[in-house]
Amino acid sequence: MRTLPRGLRVLQTSDSAEMPCELEVLLADEMAISVLARPQNSDSELGVEQLCVVAHAGADGIARTLRAGEVEHWEPPHNSLVRLSACALLPPGVVAAKAGVAAGDVTLYPAEHQCTWGSLGGEEPNVQLDFVTAVQPPGDMAEDIAGRPSSVREATTSSVATCTVSTEQIEFARAVGGEREFAVVRLLFPASMGGEPCPVARELAEIAWGKLPPA
Repeated sequence: MRTLPRGLRVLQTSDSAEMPCELEVLLADEMAISVLARPQNSDSELGVEQLCVVAHAGADGIARTLRAGEVEHWEPPHNSLVRLSACALLPPGVVAAKAGVAAGDVTLYPAEHQCTWGSLGGEEPNVQLDFVTAVQPPGDMAEDIAGRPSSVREATTSSVATCTVSTEQIEFARAVGGEREFAVVRLLFPASMGGEPCPVARELAEIAWGKLPPA
């Protein structure tokens, strides 16, 4: 555990030899902020020490922001993705049936802007739904999915095949450089499983996009 000014403490909650690297920034009132760093793919060459460097950098950034008094409450627009919980957009039974993951294997991250179905690492199929901000769209919005312009990008390596489907929402209300909000569905199939991820990813995106507020 590291002790920082103003009663802040940083505690590593994961095993020092295992991935992912997980930390908690403990506040003076015993509330905690979780910080997690993990590789996206099983063939990543990043070791746990490198991941923990990233996690500690994130924790230190959180601590600096808190000490500077820069955290404030804000009211997002009525149609902002900030107001949604990522896991609510896809029923676990539907994800299990379409992507081949266990129905009960669902992880909702604390801010509720990322949800994962299945195990990470690349050895098994998994689905991820994220709400992110970016200045540029993550690809050409050339497809119509559930009445929304969407981009579909497939990528393969020797160990995995992934498909990422994205759609744009609105301008991010706290943008500093033109950032906009995007909803992103990502499906990963291990190479040993075979199959094309994009047809299934499109089906999942169609379900999720149908639950988004009007852009």
